[in-house]
Amino acid sequence: MNQVKDIRIGFRVKVFVDDEPYLGKGPMDLLKAIEQEGSIANAAKATQLSYRKAWQLVENMNRLAKQPLVEKKLGGNRGGGASVTVAGKEILENYLSLERQVDQFVQSRFKPSDFI
Repeated sequence: MNQVKDIRIGFRVKVFVDDEPYLGKGPMDLLKAIEQEGSIANAAKATQLSYRKAWQLVENMNRLAKQPLVEKKLGGNRGGGASVTVAGKEILENYLSLERQVDQFVQSRFKPSDFI
């Protein structure tokens, strides 16, 4: 029998709109990175996403949300950029809170040894 050194319970929280994926770890990591980096291109690099995939995630989030979560600034002489809107910051905060609450529930209810 193998020696087990580390056992933990993990999960992924996803939010769907009409069965279409809307929010999850990838989009939330991207939102955090846009907030820190100030651009979709730099956020894509920081999260190891292709630039195209990052743009698709931003477009999808903005399309499904009641209000845009990311505001894009067109390029030009001064360059472009992006910022997370007030609505985006609120959604990110709500998602992270949900993730913490689910984790607390799972950790309080189950032991990793229940599953081996």
